[in-house]
Amino acid sequence: GDRERALLQSGYPAYTTSAGWLGYSDDKVRSLTREAMRQGLDYIKIKVGRDLADDKKRCKAVRDEIGPNRNLMIDANNRWTAFEAIRFGHMVEKYNPYWFEEPVEADDFAGSAHIRRALSIPVASGENEFTRWGARDLIQANAVDILQCDTVLAGGISEGRKIASLASAHHIPVSPHGSPHMAVHLLASLPNAQIME
Repeated sequence: GDRERALLQSGYPAYTTSAGWLGYSDDKVRSLTREAMRQGLDYIKIKVGRDLADDKKRCKAVRDEIGPNRNLMIDANNRWTAFEAIRFGHMVEKYNPYWFEEPVEADDFAGSAHIRRALSIPVASGENEFTRWGARDLIQANAVDILQCDTVLAGGISEGRKIASLASAHHIPVSPHGSPHMAVHLLASLPNAQIME
């Protein structure tokens, strides 16, 4: 829609989650994926975390729809244990996910670090860290490849810049979670900005 077009015109790559909520039929996921591509989006995120086999099938359906030159992102919303997330990651690595978001519970830094070591898929996390100190702990645990603090929940643009600077000092890109109209201002001020939600 208009909001998505405005964000694409902001100069940052943008992704959508609207194509792949849990419970959507394969036909609906494919249809919404095609609509996102018609809007110019090259990054499509889908939710996973219900059933390994069904989630793998949905990843394949989206990858088949978008082809090899667009990006598939997967988001488990803190659903799995590290073992389950690694098992699933191995099942879908052939679909070349751009990232694996929130694969384990938000406080399982050790599990997230274990997933990072076990998979070739980058781990995106941090939307449940509401301060720079929580983000620091996530980074120091080697639990994240892409930091996703929420611009609103993590203290606004000023605190977001502090968190992003901390991430930058560890060579970690940031992709703020949610609130795109606020996050675009944060991203515009960062050297390690990656992508808009």
